[in-house]
Amino acid sequence: MDKEGFAKKILEAAERLVTLEIVTVVGTYDSKTNQPGASSKMMRTRLNLLDGDKVTEVDPDFVTGPLTSLRGYHADTEKQGHDIIKANLETLEKMLGLLDKLPGSTSAAATSPVAVVK
Repeated sequence: MDKEGFAKKILEAAERLVTLEIVTVVGTYDSKTNQPGASSKMMRTRLNLLDGDKVTEVDPDFVTGPLTSLRGYHADTEKQGHDIIKANLETLEKMLGLLDKLPGSTSAAATSPVAVVK
């Protein structure tokens, strides 16, 4: 694969990384349908990385029931997710910068800005 093709693949992957989804489930979870099992309890947060919209779905048992202690766990997992996305974007930015420095490069990185979430 040439440099331009590589840069294009990196940028296409970045465009697909729009939503961060954090799921905490007590019970079973079907990753194909993104739904908890029939008797499972779930808390899910979806964060749109482009516009910053954040939606959290919470089963009442996580609020006033026996699973309240897991709210902190879910919040910590959200923080870890943010940190992972930030590190991935910084790595992507560095990769595109290195690609630009290669001899004869006219990569898409030179014309396509990469936003870094901080």
